[in-house]
Amino acid sequence: MLCSFIPIVLQSDMNDRWIWQLHASSKYKVTSVYNFLTSRDQPSNIDHNIIIWHKKVPLKVNIFVWRLLRNRLSTTDNLIKRKVLQPNTFFSYGGCGLQEDSDNLILTCDYFGQIWYEIFNWLGVVSAKPARVKDQFLMFWSLGGFSRNIRSAFYLIWLFCVWIIWRDRNARVFQQKGNSIIQLIDKIKLQYFWWLKENHPNFAFNYHMWWLNPVVCLWVIT
Repeated sequence: MLCSFIPIVLQSDMNDRWIWQLHASSKYKVTSVYNFLTSRDQPSNIDHNIIIWHKKVPLKVNIFVWRLLRNRLSTTDNLIKRKVLQPNTFFSYGGCGLQEDSDNLILTCDYFGQIWYEIFNWLGVVSAKPARVKDQFLMFWSLGGFSRNIRSAFYLIWLFCVWIIWRDRNARVFQQKGNSIIQLIDKIKLQYFWWLKENHPNFAFNYHMWWLNPVVCLWVIT
């Protein structure tokens, strides 16, 4: 769980210890987790416009997320439902061999699924990967703890990931070309870096620092 940034001075004569920030005792309590997850300040409904419709993100990207969370993208399964494709049509643009749907494409695809492993490592997050896009959406939003700005920052990382996956998928469909996982990860990091530089004048970190420790860099936008 993230907390408000304060200067840290390491003490050589003291041992590190874990502190649970959701309870006054600084100790883990099941009730504190329940209260946090069910509090009114948490996004219990994925249709919450404040979360999905980000005013500093291009409209086409906001619309894409709106469609993604409602399973309205032109994925293979939806094209079959609309009778655009035959029922026995199988397309697996990530090479997993399964029929494409939103959850498979974004999360469990053998190819695109690697992106989340790399992003979690980059953020220093240890978590089980959700099987549904909606669940992952809420997971990224909640990574920011109590700060709405940090929540928004983590949501935008998720947004950049799914948008770039979708664009690469379409390049494979319509142009028969795509990027490597390393190239896709670099695109996500670089696009978010330039977005931060453009929208937050107090963001003074260079790309090297952003690449090494993104969470520390994000504290300046709180």
